[in-house]
Amino acid sequence: MIRRTVAVVMGGRSSEREVSLVSGSAVARAIDRDRYRVMLVEIDQDGRWAQSETLYGQDHLAHTCADATDPERHPYHLHSDLGELWRILSQADMVFPVLHGPYGEDGTIQGLLETAGVPYVGGGVLFNSVCMHKPTLKSLLVHHGIPTPEFRTVHAGAWSADSRAESDAVIEALGLPLFVKPSSLGSSIGISRVDDAALLGQAIHLALRYGSTAIVEMAVPHAREIECAVMGNDAPRAAGVVGEIVPRNQFYDYESKYVHDSGLFVPARGLSGRETESLREMAVAAYRVADGAGYARVDFLIGDQGAMVNEINTIPGFTEISMFPRLFMADGMSFAQIVDELISLAWERSERKSLA
Repeated sequence: MIRRTVAVVMGGRSSEREVSLVSGSAVARAIDRDRYRVMLVEIDQDGRWAQSETLYGQDHLAHTCADATDPERHPYHLHSDLGELWRILSQADMVFPVLHGPYGEDGTIQGLLETAGVPYVGGGVLFNSVCMHKPTLKSLLVHHGIPTPEFRTVHAGAWSADSRAESDAVIEALGLPLFVKPSSLGSSIGISRVDDAALLGQAIHLALRYGSTAIVEMAVPHAREIECAVMGNDAPRAAGVVGEIVPRNQFYDYESKYVHDSGLFVPARGLSGRETESLREMAVAAYRVADGAGYARVDFLIGDQGAMVNEINTIPGFTEISMFPRLFMADGMSFAQIVDELISLAWERSERKSLA
């Protein structure tokens, strides 16, 4: 049997590159070598693509935590060696992108692969770009009647012109406490909880260091953080159980997520079968609304007003302590079976396109 080549692409130019390196390494280790040849591709901080033999372990994140959460260490660089990029892609039958954050989870690499005609794992350009930009996703959810925490978007230009007016408008609309986040970033980087109006400006300034807009969300008092894993193309399914995050710190920050195996409960505690099923149904509904395909992790906040969709992560973490694989593993799948299913879904999606 001729083995087809799957290129696992990891790293990248975003501040989430270190998580990507660990996630991509875990995926590469899990791919069935009897069926596929694995080509490891690492994108460096300047955007250079290169074949690699290096696999990273979970301890890599503990060593790089300070770098990952410091915006000064992630300036924008662009390296356009298209010849090398196409040389690498020409060797691959399929790409498994494990790129978290900008330049990977925002539709950019998906658009590149669509243009090149290379099949790839996960959702398409629209799914990734919509879900990566938090204000756009939340506007879409609101339009379709799917609950999400109330929010406001702050644009860098308006903030520079009159930060006082912008701060006052946010406080008037949302009150306190608040969460301030970069509009297009994940892994809890650049996020601040604001309990004092005097600190709102500092939080928005930090978030705007990662992009041209920031999102400010109303905090949900005493909210439980629940996560649901979804997989599939035309007939997506949610994992049979949902998970719960109980952060050590004020919120589920980068260090809690990736350095410490902090407060992860699978299944979530104290939810009835009916409550779990309702969350699973809402997760699939949100996935469909955003044009989901492949897989995603849908994050909820559950407070006094019920369950609300907070985010959809189109390339969720695949580290050893990540929630997405854990939830499907709770259904009885092995890590390797999950990876194999995602590759199969990618072939299915590619074949359907070829018939269109």
